[in-house]
Amino acid sequence: MKKLFSFIMVLLFLAFLTQGFQCSSPEMTTAKIAIQQHDMVKAETYLEKELAKNPSNGEAWFYLAQCKQSKNDLAGAAKAVNEADKYIIDEKLKQNAASFKNSLWVLCYNQGIEAFNQGMSSNNKKLFDAAIAHFKTGAGIKPGFADFYQLQASTYDAMGDTNSAVENYSKYLEMLQPEISLAKEKRIYLGMQRNDVLNALGTPQISKGYKFSAKSDSIIIDYVKSGDKEIYVYYSEKQLDKNFKITGWRVNPPKDWMQNEKEQPTTFFLGAFSNLAQIYYNRKQYDKAINSVMAILAFDPTNTDANSFVVAVYEEMGKGDEATKYVSTLVQTDPKNKYYRQTYGDMLLKTSKYEEAVAQYEEALKIDPKFDDVFVNLAVAYKNKVYVIQKKQQDAMDKDPSKKLNPDEYTPLLKKSSENFELARKSARFSRDFKILVELSEIYYVLYENDRLKVIVAELESYEAIIKPEEKEKYYMSLIKIYDKYLRNPDKLKTVQAKLEALGK
Repeated sequence: MKKLFSFIMVLLFLAFLTQGFQCSSPEMTTAKIAIQQHDMVKAETYLEKELAKNPSNGEAWFYLAQCKQSKNDLAGAAKAVNEADKYIIDEKLKQNAASFKNSLWVLCYNQGIEAFNQGMSSNNKKLFDAAIAHFKTGAGIKPGFADFYQLQASTYDAMGDTNSAVENYSKYLEMLQPEISLAKEKRIYLGMQRNDVLNALGTPQISKGYKFSAKSDSIIIDYVKSGDKEIYVYYSEKQLDKNFKITGWRVNPPKDWMQNEKEQPTTFFLGAFSNLAQIYYNRKQYDKAINSVMAILAFDPTNTDANSFVVAVYEEMGKGDEATKYVSTLVQTDPKNKYYRQTYGDMLLKTSKYEEAVAQYEEALKIDPKFDDVFVNLAVAYKNKVYVIQKKQQDAMDKDPSKKLNPDEYTPLLKKSSENFELARKSARFSRDFKILVELSEIYYVLYENDRLKVIVAELESYEAIIKPEEKEKYYMSLIKIYDKYLRNPDKLKTVQAKLEALGK
């Protein structure tokens, strides 16, 4: 199930006030009196009469918006207040309308979130439809607020409407391009400490701090003017942590936004980009998939999952060299990231660069000695190095029969391979993996370590009852090789051959 969204909270209390009586038509006067008496139904009736006669009355449109909101007709309220904007001239009324719109989009946001969350819990299409309606209404009131588009996208995604989801995810990505560009240009990223951010952006013209209670987190808002860019940067200080870290930023927010709207902290929904990337990947639109996931890396350059996704897409496209180059860059920029080391080692292993692969795996284990993902492939890399040496020696013997195999050259590598296979089988992840025991049986045979070989084979035999049906054939084939070549045991060989034959009946 997708993660549920949270309600939005505004920093400042909002209020919108009706105007005093001025020279008005009878319909307008009656509507105002009804509003003062909290009779919004009567007020709405007379406001509609007024607007039928005078459709350019901005004040009437504004009051009609309040009437619509009073009965929770948010779409009607949005339509009315947007009409009011076209005609209002009075500055005080403009401010009241702006405050009303600010309150209205928050209502749309929160009611949409509530419907979405309930829809996710019950898989109720009507609730998803209601969420979409609220988010569309909010976007109509506040078109510069990108969150409404990713919320629509997430809702469509949950409904299975992939095309509409892509349209809105793409709109969200498009609207955040200024923030993405700033991240790339100034090299700022989520979680960065405030001092480092200001070193990159410059001294703020204005800074504000908020603390909602003694036990809550604190926030700081910096306003930075950089060339033609107006930048609002938001930081949070978690409890018991004295370092303010960046949580988001806005570049050139719309000029018609109120100041408190510009200062409202923003959060980047990186899941929107990963969802979009996955859809494009499923459609085999690989370039678009990479472009989408690159947005995540602009905000969070060390995101391991995103970087691994890029590598996987490059490989799917048949661009192995680009994938290797990309991972190499990741390792250079973040050498202490064990996952990047592992991924780079895996790619080197695939291209038979065993020496380099070993180096990456060993570096990963220096970072985390219990990193069991690495043990198996490191053991394989050492074993493959042995094959290379043996082939080289065999080729030399073919040319010069007087030469012989030199086990001293590859025995240390075989021992290192066995050590890592042993470490792997002691981990929870690989403790029942019969293929590791098969690998160890071959190594101990070559090393003439017969006692260890017998122990491994005994354990391998004990696995028979837990081997998955689809792996039975491979399991029995492995035992046949062991009994025939390593242990020279004709009785057990015959028994396993019978079991293998029985699988095909």
